[in-house]
Amino acid sequence: ELMRELLQKGYQVWEIALNIGRSEWVVRRSLKEDDELASHLRKVKIGKWSSVEESFLLGYMAKHSVLNRQKIAQRMGRTVPSVTSQIRKLAKAQSSLTPPLPVIIHPDGELSESERATLEDRLDRILEGLTEAKKTAKWDSILAGTPRAEWIERILALVPTRIGHILAAPSPPTIPELRALDWEDTDKMGVYAWILACKTQNPFFPRHYIYVGSATRYGSGLKGHFVALLSMEVASPEPIEVMKAREFIVVAKAVFTIWLGALSSNISQTSREDAKTEHDKLRGLCPWSLEPIPYRGLCSHNPLVVDI
Repeated sequence: ELMRELLQKGYQVWEIALNIGRSEWVVRRSLKEDDELASHLRKVKIGKWSSVEESFLLGYMAKHSVLNRQKIAQRMGRTVPSVTSQIRKLAKAQSSLTPPLPVIIHPDGELSESERATLEDRLDRILEGLTEAKKTAKWDSILAGTPRAEWIERILALVPTRIGHILAAPSPPTIPELRALDWEDTDKMGVYAWILACKTQNPFFPRHYIYVGSATRYGSGLKGHFVALLSMEVASPEPIEVMKAREFIVVAKAVFTIWLGALSSNISQTSREDAKTEHDKLRGLCPWSLEPIPYRGLCSHNPLVVDI
């Protein structure tokens, strides 16, 4: 009788399940077995959204980065336009709760002594973390074979000034700042950043994602790649020199992946607990708090866990 009463009030299957403490499957089975009871189920619900419906939709939005409005509408017994309108309303309310990042005016000139010191300190911390992190025996040997101070000097010598200003800033870069950086259509080897935007916006998830990659193919380099974070000439076409250059670029890629917060926040559920701890430890080496970063990383792992 309670189910009949709820149906007559316009409740949908999921709402009835919540009210009677049963699963949706049980409710649907009851309706399937009782045609008269099922006749009271409204195919489309109209009118003002209840607080329960809003709470349900918010919970769905918090769990799904991509919002399938058709699926939500079918589940909730609402029309697609009604769901779309409600999502916009909730998104507007949610975005008003998120404080904007402070606007950082980066200087146009050369790096200051303070910025240089900040870059060296941050790079030293990241390299120390990579040295201690789990990686292949080959990468252990490569990192240990060069003093950290030399790695710092070599990497910073190739970082463009505009990139240096951003990396030394007190807060993470915004998407417009990253998009405004130079592209390099060159056959030099290098490290690049790729910025992707979601077609649909969910206020519980960043709209933008960033991937840090390396271009180490001799003769091709950064051609066709995106924001150039670092580039270098190869000393000679000799195989040993090309390999040394590739190794340097991959180390630089690992550094930038951590520095820009481009390691993914998600790790496979099948990963061991120690692997998750290691992943979180590397993410924690980012010089900024990860919460206010206006994008999410797409890099799934430390590049040094795989040999070239």
